[in-house]
Amino acid sequence: MQNEMNDRTDKYYSRLIQREKRMKLPSRELSFFVTADCTLACDYCYLPGKNTNTRMPFEVAKKAVDYFVANSPKIFTEQRLILDFIGGEPLMEIDLMDQVVDYFKVLTYKQKHHWFNNYRIMMTTNGTLCKSKKFERFLEKNLENIFVAISLDGTKEKHDRSRKYKGTGKGSYDDVIEGCRFVRERTANTNVKATFSSEDLKYLKDSVLHLHSILKDTEFFANVIYENVWKEGDDKLFESQLVDLADHIIDHDLYEDINVSFFSEYDTLGRPYHQSQLDGHWCNTGHQVIVGPDGAFYPCNRFIEYSLFNQKGRVIGNVNEGINFDKLRPFRVINLGNCSDAECIGCDVAVGCGMCSGLSYDDSEVGTIFNRTKFICKMHKARTRAHRYYWNRLANEKNYKKEKTHFYISQIQAPRKVLNVLLSSGSPRICGYPTGKAKTETIDLTVLKENLRLCRDNNYFVNILYPSTPLDDRYLELLAGIDAQKTIPYSRQSVQYKLEDSVVFTVTLGQELHPGFSCMNMILLADLHAISSLGDYVEGLFKKNNITRINLVFDLNEISIDFDFDTYKAQLNKIATVLFDCYKSNQPRYLNVLTDIFVLEKMNNCSAGITHITLGPDGKRYICPAFYYSGQALESSDFTPPHRLTRQLDFKSAAVCKACDALHCRRCVFDNFNKTDEYNIPGEVQCIISHIEREASLDLQNRLLKETTFNSFKNILTEKDYIDPFTNAKLW
Repeated sequence: MQNEMNDRTDKYYSRLIQREKRMKLPSRELSFFVTADCTLACDYCYLPGKNTNTRMPFEVAKKAVDYFVANSPKIFTEQRLILDFIGGEPLMEIDLMDQVVDYFKVLTYKQKHHWFNNYRIMMTTNGTLCKSKKFERFLEKNLENIFVAISLDGTKEKHDRSRKYKGTGKGSYDDVIEGCRFVRERTANTNVKATFSSEDLKYLKDSVLHLHSILKDTEFFANVIYENVWKEGDDKLFESQLVDLADHIIDHDLYEDINVSFFSEYDTLGRPYHQSQLDGHWCNTGHQVIVGPDGAFYPCNRFIEYSLFNQKGRVIGNVNEGINFDKLRPFRVINLGNCSDAECIGCDVAVGCGMCSGLSYDDSEVGTIFNRTKFICKMHKARTRAHRYYWNRLANEKNYKKEKTHFYISQIQAPRKVLNVLLSSGSPRICGYPTGKAKTETIDLTVLKENLRLCRDNNYFVNILYPSTPLDDRYLELLAGIDAQKTIPYSRQSVQYKLEDSVVFTVTLGQELHPGFSCMNMILLADLHAISSLGDYVEGLFKKNNITRINLVFDLNEISIDFDFDTYKAQLNKIATVLFDCYKSNQPRYLNVLTDIFVLEKMNNCSAGITHITLGPDGKRYICPAFYYSGQALESSDFTPPHRLTRQLDFKSAAVCKACDALHCRRCVFDNFNKTDEYNIPGEVQCIISHIEREASLDLQNRLLKETTFNSFKNILTEKDYIDPFTNAKLW
């Protein structure tokens, strides 16, 4: 069943490696599968081939150490080596472990190898043998370099249901608790791991709280297994347990003390994949070497034959001949993108969803690693919903946030499905569309509740557009608990809303702000008649009001070919000088039309009707707010655009835009239709404006590269000989 060691590698080891990389000590892991025997017979054990006969001879382990040391730094260039011991229960072979570590230390000392002073010993144990005299001596000898992970599932009832002694069926909880305490008294380098399956989800909340109560300062990780064991309704029970746990943690002010992996850092779970994540992998498979008892090398312990139900072991070498790099190649190139299907790649909550390459291989019909299993899909989505609930409560009730990525950066990198909610026809503009309704209307509270529920069920992010007039308290109470961005007219800021990074204020060019006012994100609504004051006003926002990011928005209907492009270009260059000074002083500020293009690797244009839908005050859904004000509602009962518009809104049919690299361009579908009668073809003015902005961005980027050390650009711009891609693409 579920490979506990693999999941520990997924969670803990990845964090360890990241930490060590920050310390400039990248590590290589050499794992020894020392025995296929164990003291326990756990219900969810991942070893179908568990037996009492298979153990590693010292000669095999010695050859593995010799191979690694001899080939460092030729092959193994990392500055630190991790000696990892796994099984079965590795402490059943404590004599072998002690002999291997001693041999490694003597060998590296004699050779004056840099690993002599840079190594770590790791193991995952079931805890039943931790109090042995031999292990105590092993701890004492290696105290400064050892890390011990102990499997402890939670309450006595939960633990003893799954983790029973082999042969007798007796629960192991009491012995494991003693083992945990024994290790913790001697070293702080330990953590605890709990695993949950279908039959014991009901113990989750109590188990996490129990582990905290008895092991207060010990890190502990928890996961549900990846295999195909889940029954109908398990995801609902899982979510319910997590929500109850969240309530208890928050109601009892334990959120600073309990750090359980189910509620990982705010912005590390439940987002769509960014390309950089698709190019990476979930775990360390292919970047570590597992030495089997017979001396064979494996890319992960889940590829040893003892761990497989359906397939044969996948060997990538052996202690006599070394690594077979042809056999290793597939494991070095596998990533989340090439092993996942379209559903996983396009999932709205993909980030944080676990996978096991070994399980995928074992489950495949043809014995391939490029076959991601999805048994955990519903469970991950349930965790994501509970995760959002937890962090929403913390933010709204405790004003507590942790490591949240700035909204605009995360939006640029990985767009989510978004529902814009116009609470009133008097809500502020967020883009270049005209506003105004003869009759003011406010959304019905019941309609709002239902649409927010649908957003939660369909993983839509919510952007609430507040009106300039006060709202009924019932609306404020409902919206306080929603994971949402709040877009608020500046005039309301001092009345009802806290300054936080999930709030975006709208101001009008020239509007006077209160002394000392500052915020993370701002939408600047520019009046074309006042464009000559743009540079000075933006400079004041950045320097006096300490605004981090500004989205500049024009009413595109007001812009014609007679627009004063020269004045706009001059103002952009003035702002670029301000931005240069900010970057140079290591306090970067951001203006959408100048700096977004630096971090974009593909078009990031308007996603109206594709990933963004708008709920109007009349309760109808629209492609974007512009279509509400013009009265063109969606003809669809769900959150998708009418079928006849799908292709027209898809970027693939945007002939002019596909020939363009002004990646920040607004490409407003409403303005496109008004000007060209097509949703996907922009008018000449929009293209010219976007390329004037691109030229200013290019000048700023060149200056930053030449005169500062700042070089964190994902997109390096080049000179273009046109300001309208229509002419360059020879489309006429």
